[in-house]
Amino acid sequence: MRRKEKEIKSRKEIEEIIDKAQICTIGLCRDNIPYVVPVNFGYKDRAIYFHSAPEGRKIDMIKSNNVVSFQLYCDYSLSTKAIPCGWSANYRSVSGQGRAIILNRLEDKIGGLDILMSHYAHGPFEYDRQELDRMVVVKILIDRMTGKKSGY
Repeated sequence: MRRKEKEIKSRKEIEEIIDKAQICTIGLCRDNIPYVVPVNFGYKDRAIYFHSAPEGRKIDMIKSNNVVSFQLYCDYSLSTKAIPCGWSANYRSVSGQGRAIILNRLEDKIGGLDILMSHYAHGPFEYDRQELDRMVVVKILIDRMTGKKSGY
């Protein structure tokens, strides 16, 4: 990171940002063509979980190249000044890379969905079996992540 004074080194603060974030943006690449998509997510034990339809661009890309990047942010506000070049943003963010794995076992899917749902609501959660059969749950095993903040 070029601006070391903005780097977040505390694992606790990084996980606070993840807990506060509402959307995770996933970056994928296939045939040297990037694709970025926002997803609802859950986080536990250095892994991010999200769900998807079983077919489509995102899943096709994961199947051909499961190395992904991700970014989450919170506490964003724009700080304006009279001169546009003096504007800045206040934020806290987490970026990282990992490997995406499609969870196939029903128990793993339910466990991943429980983690995802717990990010937004309190359980326990019940799932319709037909809905479970019509979706996939993806687990990103995080290899590396860093935090950054500006204005905090």
